[in-house]
Amino acid sequence: LRGDLLMPGFKNAHTHSAMTFLRSMADDLPLQEWLFRQIFPREAKLNPKRVADFTKVAFLEYIANGITSCFDMYFHTDEFARVATEWGFRAVICESLTAGNDWDDIYRNYERYNNWSDTVSYIPGFHGEYTGSADMIRHIAKAAEELKAPVYSHNSETASEVEGCIERHGCTPTKLMDELGVRVEDRKVIQVARDFQEKKRAIDPKYENMVAMAMEMPDGTIITGRSSRRMVAAAAMILNAVKHEAGLADGIHLISPMVL
Repeated sequence: LRGDLLMPGFKNAHTHSAMTFLRSMADDLPLQEWLFRQIFPREAKLNPKRVADFTKVAFLEYIANGITSCFDMYFHTDEFARVATEWGFRAVICESLTAGNDWDDIYRNYERYNNWSDTVSYIPGFHGEYTGSADMIRHIAKAAEELKAPVYSHNSETASEVEGCIERHGCTPTKLMDELGVRVEDRKVIQVARDFQEKKRAIDPKYENMVAMAMEMPDGTIITGRSSRRMVAAAAMILNAVKHEAGLADGIHLISPMVL
């Protein structure tokens, strides 16, 4: 490879791809003011064709930077799915329900997009606590449990969002979601990562600030990774996954410590 590195493509785990048309738009404003005064009014003027065109711009940028898949939360999702399929781009559509939507779209879209093409899939989700309602979150939690699917959402992005949730519900967004049935522990990789983290901390105090991550492979195996002086947890996890797929022993270094 003459010094180059052959590796899987990067995954962008949180995108609003068609928002390329809004880049640098009033980005000096606080989030809530930026969203409600600058972004939402402009997004209301979008049509399916424009979403498709702006999504293509995003895909070009992703590919140019080694990103081969994304988790996307937006609207006019048929157009997004069509472009992803035509371009052979791996995309997960993350539902972006708000209080004004038909919440049963989750069931219809789950079947529709998970059978759309080889490169498109779908998971339930909602935009955020401040654009939804307690009943909506409860409904999504029930649907996710029935579908055995994860839930995708914005959560506690700003101090004002957290403060507003406390005023409305008497608790933080994370606490509210937990009470309404959307819990991080519903993803089995979460507890595995936590157990791995606690096990390492019990071995040696030097692991006190260690970050741990876990992912589930197609065969059901859960792979872990931890942070170190040389590598972030996500990178370690990916390398461990590569070793698993290749049938290599865990003790083998894919990248020499001397290089790192």
